[in-house]
Amino acid sequence: MLRSSIAPGRQLLSSPARQRIPSQWLSKAGARSRLPAQRFFADSKLPPTDAPTPATPSSQSVVPPQIPTKPTEQGTTSHLDDANTGRFRRFLLYLILTSGFAYGGGVFMALKSDNFHDFFTEYVPYGEECVLYFEERDFYRRFPNASRHSNRIQVTPREEGKPVTIPSNSGLSWTVAKEEPASDVSKSGPHNSAKVHDAQTKTEAAKPEDRNAPVIKAKEDKAAKSAKKEEKPAAKEEEQKPVSLDAPRQPAVAASTIELLQTKDGDEPVVQQLVKTFNDIVTVISADENSSKYSAPVAKAKEELLKIGETITALRDEAKQAAQEEINKAHATFDESARELIRRFEDMRNAEVAQFREEFEAEREKLALAYQDKIKVELQRAQALAEQRLQNELVEQAIELNRKYIHEVKDLVEREREGRLSKLNELTANISELESLTTGWSNVIDTNLKTQQLQVAVDAVRSVVERSETSRPFVRELVAVKELAADDPVVDAAIASINPTAYQRGIPSPTQIIERFRRVAGEVRKASLLPEDAGIASHAASLVLSKVMFKKDGLADGDDVESILLRTENLLEEGNLDAAAREMNTLQGWAKILSKDWLGDVRRVLEVKQALEVIETEARLQCLRVE
Repeated sequence: MLRSSIAPGRQLLSSPARQRIPSQWLSKAGARSRLPAQRFFADSKLPPTDAPTPATPSSQSVVPPQIPTKPTEQGTTSHLDDANTGRFRRFLLYLILTSGFAYGGGVFMALKSDNFHDFFTEYVPYGEECVLYFEERDFYRRFPNASRHSNRIQVTPREEGKPVTIPSNSGLSWTVAKEEPASDVSKSGPHNSAKVHDAQTKTEAAKPEDRNAPVIKAKEDKAAKSAKKEEKPAAKEEEQKPVSLDAPRQPAVAASTIELLQTKDGDEPVVQQLVKTFNDIVTVISADENSSKYSAPVAKAKEELLKIGETITALRDEAKQAAQEEINKAHATFDESARELIRRFEDMRNAEVAQFREEFEAEREKLALAYQDKIKVELQRAQALAEQRLQNELVEQAIELNRKYIHEVKDLVEREREGRLSKLNELTANISELESLTTGWSNVIDTNLKTQQLQVAVDAVRSVVERSETSRPFVRELVAVKELAADDPVVDAAIASINPTAYQRGIPSPTQIIERFRRVAGEVRKASLLPEDAGIASHAASLVLSKVMFKKDGLADGDDVESILLRTENLLEEGNLDAAAREMNTLQGWAKILSKDWLGDVRRVLEVKQALEVIETEARLQCLRVE
């Protein structure tokens, strides 16, 4: 980046003063690399140029106009090549740095995580070598003296061209080995040195895994000695006489060994550990040539160990017996507690049964008394009704007798006056009928007038509700209907059922309802695939999938969102708002939440229409009553 910025600067300094205009055509890479108020310095001074020094301008000198020269194609091409080279270098540098950081991070994660270690060493090139190198470095850092142990086995590399030879006398032989003379234990040696014993004790204390090393070493030494003893006589006999396969074998010489300890109490861990330790000691002593000297102490130790095993077994049996006694006592205590608990439970149950029986008897007595009181009240009411019925019958009979008497009197009077009184009565009756008819017709006319006015007011409300293209309030029309109803409870109840918001602000027209339904249907289709507990990802997925869903045509059957929307739209086009609202009310989840406002508007429209229908029906009923 620094070089690409210095190169154009050098060209500008080496060019004459009048040829600075072509610097405007620098490459975009050089222009981007130069920041405002940024200075660059060259590593070496520029060579002196032979360009003439421009004259200092004065007030009298005429400055010729500067004509910008066109940049040459070669200069533009060189700048483009430099820019491309710089981009490639930066890309290569960033790629190397990114790869190095990624590789180093992979090695670090492989040292920290076992799962990533397996993946990195198996699939990344040279990943296993890098991880092993850093693991060795970490091991040597933690254990700097690990490579300086003197007891490490030096493995000499085997020559590739040298053949492997096996001696003729190597291996086992069929002859019996002879025992060598036993060594004297009383002689001075490492076994009599306390320092050596202390060193061995420290070594064994430092390394618990090497405690059985003497036993293993003694077994190996014994096997090696027996093999050597078998080899030497076998070689001598082979030299002295030939081997005959038909000759009988000589009996083997019995080796003097100490018998290992065997106990019947093998299931006790302490006894097993003692027997194992003692058998290891016996094995070490048996490996010695003078093992017969230690047979008496070993036998005594065996007896002591057997006694100890018997003592441990006796203690274990006593402990088992004591534990069994405790368990038996606990069982007896538990049985006694269980019997006591059962006895208490029986007492409590008997007490509860007695209490329930007393409560039952008390409730039964209360019910019997209440039933008797009820029967008494019913009898009193029946007696009162019978007396009242009897009195009514007596009154009816008295009225009937009085009517008969009046009728008989009238007959007698009419007979006496030759029928004049009857004519007067008929005339009076006709006059009364005329008066009643006149009064009734006036009431009918008033009622019809009120009914017609009420019908006109209802039609005015309906025209405002159904024929207006926008939402208009109809408070005045509704007040007129209420005044003309003359405190009719049915009309008052119908008006009270209308939401105040509906007649104060108006209700949407059918066109507005259909347009709003189409907008709501689009939003419902977007949320048709959402579950109830959907998140942001579910909303985005439902929005994308709703774009590719196919719309159904015709009469669609089914409970899915698309079928419900299609049926609702058909019902709205037919003008059946009630059925359309019922269809939309069957939606579930987010679809129902999104259509909640639209359902509220439709519900207000239906409430207003239902109230108007009730008022119109009441007006018709009033007309029928008058007729």
